[in-house]
Amino acid sequence: MNIEKTKENMLKVLSVMLDEDMDYQTRLDAYEYLMEDCDEIVDDMLKKSYETEGDTAKMLMEVLSKYPGRKDIFMQLVSFLYRGDDVALFAGLIGAYEDEQGITVLKAFCEDYEPNYYEYQEIKAAIERLGGDFELRQDFSDDPLYRYLKGLDDEDEEDKNKTLFGFEKENKNLLEEDEEENK
Repeated sequence: MNIEKTKENMLKVLSVMLDEDMDYQTRLDAYEYLMEDCDEIVDDMLKKSYETEGDTAKMLMEVLSKYPGRKDIFMQLVSFLYRGDDVALFAGLIGAYEDEQGITVLKAFCEDYEPNYYEYQEIKAAIERLGGDFELRQDFSDDPLYRYLKGLDDEDEEDKNKTLFGFEKENKNLLEEDEEENK
């Protein structure tokens, strides 16, 4: 978007991004425009964040997270985290906001909330980004993503005898014998 960054233009672009009846690409262009050099309307954006919900609110909070150093924005990010709608997103935004209080907030959040494995990874990354350490003593063995990443659901008893190519181990031995004969 090559629109001059005047307060009037910024407010118009903000209204475009918040207009859920607009096509998504236009809203996305507005989102990109607002990501930098719009300090003049941060208070207006923050005010709108209290009135906005759903994916539009998430977009707005992503934009606001690019304006660090304000406690009111930080607290709004924390508020969205505690809503629990998109824990991974808001943990990441808190980490990116670079306020060291985020470490305490994210750790305290996990005392009251049991994150799934994906959320845990995002919370841990956010805490580490802020300079902290975090290990959660939680069993993720029932989490589908954890099981997938660790390969825990890949095999049942019958499949344990198969190789990558679908041959049973005993057939693998026959292939190896054939290779030896062909040498």
